[in-house]
Amino acid sequence: MPLTMCTSRFSSHAHRGYWFGKIALLICVLAGTVFAPNELFAWFAWFARLLAPLFLLYQILVFIDFGYTINAALVEKDEREDAFFGCDNGGNKYKALILLVCLVLYVGCFSIIGWLYATWPQECAFNSAAITTTLLFNLINTGISVSGVAEHGSLLCSGLVFAYTCYLCYAAVSSLPEPECNPHLRKDADDDVSMLGVSIVFAAISVGYIAYRMGAREIGQNVMSGGPSTAPAVSLGGETQLVGGVELGGRPAPKSAANDEVTVRVDGDNSHAEGEESVESRSYLTYHLKMCLISVYMAMLLTDWGVPASLQGDQRYSVGYASAWLQLSTNWVACLLYLWTLIAVKACPDRDFS
Repeated sequence: MPLTMCTSRFSSHAHRGYWFGKIALLICVLAGTVFAPNELFAWFAWFARLLAPLFLLYQILVFIDFGYTINAALVEKDEREDAFFGCDNGGNKYKALILLVCLVLYVGCFSIIGWLYATWPQECAFNSAAITTTLLFNLINTGISVSGVAEHGSLLCSGLVFAYTCYLCYAAVSSLPEPECNPHLRKDADDDVSMLGVSIVFAAISVGYIAYRMGAREIGQNVMSGGPSTAPAVSLGGETQLVGGVELGGRPAPKSAANDEVTVRVDGDNSHAEGEESVESRSYLTYHLKMCLISVYMAMLLTDWGVPASLQGDQRYSVGYASAWLQLSTNWVACLLYLWTLIAVKACPDRDFS
């Protein structure tokens, strides 16, 4: 991350090259952990505890983006009248699929809310606050998403956010370390492993979607020579120049019939002929920062937030006030962020959100 944080050609080289050095460094780090003192990992645990919640915040943004993206993709398929799993589509098949998925999501969510009300003691303030706020937040968000306030609103996205926050609500009330308020503590310890598995699945899906979104921006946009570029091409006399940079999403620059060489202009430099290495000046700070947050979150997830077993006493895995409030806070932040995406256009009418 430090080597690629500045916008330069060196950042592109450091990100995309030196693979033998990177692999050798990784092997040395892995071997070094065997001999590293425990104090090193204790300090790293504190570092990871501070950064890991930031990934939860980013995971929420990714989840909301996924909801909007998948809804828009299905609507576009209907507008183009794409075939619906091999069947003819008159323009409503994918919209019907969206409604069916929404119905399943909302029936499942209301069932979970009812089960939580019936199973977790409501005389405990934490339980009632967690379940009720989850329900109210999502009812408000759903109402706004189908109203004229949010013309871009999506019932599918609202349903996905509702389902995710129901999971967070269950995780929060299940983490409360008070037996009189948490029936989960009286169940088999294998349930803790199940919750860990669900958390890992959510994290894995998030990481996969993050990788897909990052890769989608790079397909056909290899900044090193030899890879096709997608910037629009403009013919200037006998030579063809590639202008605009790789982020404009144009088409590959064709070679001129009269001249086999193609001049490529990247960040103002149009002196690279074909066969020479051409590197675009870029910064990969955000990419490596995301990978850093993912790694520390997974470290905390797999080690019960770095708490040694000897300090946990009789507590179960992922059970504690810190874990409970972290899950509930993440739940509230998810609802508030989604609410902001719904009302931002109306709240800031002078801002261009396109």
